[in-house]
Amino acid sequence: RVNCPEYLPAIVDNGVVAVDNQGEEEEILNVNELFDFGSNNSQEEQQQQQQQSTTTTSTTTTTATTTAVVTPNNNINPYNEALLTVCNGKSAGFHELPTTFCKQYVSCIDGKVSSTQTCADSLVFDPNIQGCNWENLVECTDTGPPPPTKQPTKLPTKNPTATEDEEGQQAKPPVSSALPPPDNRKATTKVYEWLDGRKQPLNDQVFQSTTKDGVQYRSYWFQYNDFIKALKVSNGDDGSITSSSSSITGNPKHSFYLGNKGYEWEYGIVNIAAFLAHAMTSSIKHDACDEYHTEQNTDLDAAKTPGDEFYAISNSCGQYGLNYADFHCKEEEKHMECKVDKNLKLQATTSLLYPSAPPPLSCRPRSVSESYTGYWDATGTGKEMIVFPYENSFGRTDTE
Repeated sequence: RVNCPEYLPAIVDNGVVAVDNQGEEEEILNVNELFDFGSNNSQEEQQQQQQQSTTTTSTTTTTATTTAVVTPNNNINPYNEALLTVCNGKSAGFHELPTTFCKQYVSCIDGKVSSTQTCADSLVFDPNIQGCNWENLVECTDTGPPPPTKQPTKLPTKNPTATEDEEGQQAKPPVSSALPPPDNRKATTKVYEWLDGRKQPLNDQVFQSTTKDGVQYRSYWFQYNDFIKALKVSNGDDGSITSSSSSITGNPKHSFYLGNKGYEWEYGIVNIAAFLAHAMTSSIKHDACDEYHTEQNTDLDAAKTPGDEFYAISNSCGQYGLNYADFHCKEEEKHMECKVDKNLKLQATTSLLYPSAPPPLSCRPRSVSESYTGYWDATGTGKEMIVFPYENSFGRTDTE
């Protein structure tokens, strides 16, 4: 079941999945309708099968009390000699067909076989209820068929060639109703083809960022070509992964699911849709891959005027009352936890893109020349101001 934000219709169409603006599921993909497989046998083939049947039968529907569903089988096997005599002297109704381990029974009418029936797995014919019943409830004495006899080998027949009909026109050869050969390409190949056919809509509607004034523009950090490259890297389709796990870490869980088999490629499309819908709200909209400065004017003791946008440099250590140094992994993930390194120097790659925007978040140890951190003035100077210790919402004045 899919439950995606309102952005999903921008990237999923053609009946793969449809959602309304509230994100509720509206339509589920019907694979048979999508590929129009049709039936296995055409009407012409069914007529040919009826003409080739060696025994002409008429079916009479008889109501009987049964405890399980049976599978009808009206094509009487001409090689089962028991069919020739099973109804001799028998009353109208259902009777066990010998040599079938009680798995089959026939309908007798006027001493002749009208139809045959086959019980499903774990069921056998029960004369007491005139139908199929569980094996453990029936005492079957049928020992099965006699040793098989070798049947004559059928010689191959040539397909009819085009001939002229009575009017002198060339007759058309019979049309085969066989299904087209299966598409054995990898699911990822089909996914990439589907995406390539929608490159322009994806760039125009998905990979779009917004300025702080609400103006949309083509994202600088999020591009279609880079996204496709990342998908191929995560699935080993770029040749970088030689193991069978299709994961750059060696763990199959660390690959982006695009369908394990060719016919599962639609699930890969839905997975991409959900991923991009989340990315649009969390990253693409802001044109930033990393966390960036969002909380402003956090030092309540600092003088400020209406319209000021002061961002504490110590936001790198936590925003909205959080202190990232206090975060710990769950007990089952403790082995992946890193100890706090107060000597670590690290800077994010991305931040908001507009004139006088605050810089990427960074961390660095305290020093004699910098015993505290200040704030970034996004209103006037567009610079870092280290005039006095400026607190973030947790009260920190450092990035150690």
